[in-house]
Amino acid sequence: MPSLDLARPRELGELISVALRLYSRNFSLFFTPAVVVVAPYVLIVDGIWGRQLADGADAHGPRGAASLSIALSLLVAQPLITAINVRIVQAMGEGRVPALGEAVRAALRVFLPVVVVVALFSLGVGLGFLLLIVPGVYLLVRWYFGPQAVVADGLRGAAALERSAEIVQGQWWSTAGRLIAISLVGLVVGLIVGGILGAIGEAVGSPALYVAGQILSQAAATSFAALAGTLLFFDRRARRLTTT
Repeated sequence: MPSLDLARPRELGELISVALRLYSRNFSLFFTPAVVVVAPYVLIVDGIWGRQLADGADAHGPRGAASLSIALSLLVAQPLITAINVRIVQAMGEGRVPALGEAVRAALRVFLPVVVVVALFSLGVGLGFLLLIVPGVYLLVRWYFGPQAVVADGLRGAAALERSAEIVQGQWWSTAGRLIAISLVGLVVGLIVGGILGAIGEAVGSPALYVAGQILSQAAATSFAALAGTLLFFDRRARRLTTT
């Protein structure tokens, strides 16, 4: 395959179209690891503890189940899926499509440092939201690329968040707008891949189909957002370099 130019800035439309093209052409490469990561905690935490496998969309499980599911998504699924996607995109920047095992092994080597950065990110953004919300939104965008900085730039801890802040500097509003667009497209991708199955499960009263749809939908939305967010990271970095 032709190499993916990671040093060239892209406008939003091109960035989304490139992300969709890469995702559709290499669907199993991006989607498979996401399903493997997402399925266990959705089945165990949401499905069994949260009673979705028993009651489907009408489930009213313990509050702890919902809280744990969010925590696992934030601190395990998203960091690992993002790390895998960064490695895949870097390989495509070299003009090759990596094997899934290669990308996963490379991502696992930096998984713990990525989790540390995500934990620092979550703590800072959470405190920011407690301070009248606006500081939290500001930090969410400013530090969004911390995980990518760990994998792509080899940084750790606060240094990765500082790198994210550095490349967002002067581009906060455009970065925020692009992140919103990526999230919306990711939701659509999730609905296409798994949402329909979940809706069918809800309509016919099949909790198993409903949970299966939730797994596929979350995996698709998370993996696409990780891919598009990684492309945006390289875009922001390229723009920053051209202005310095």
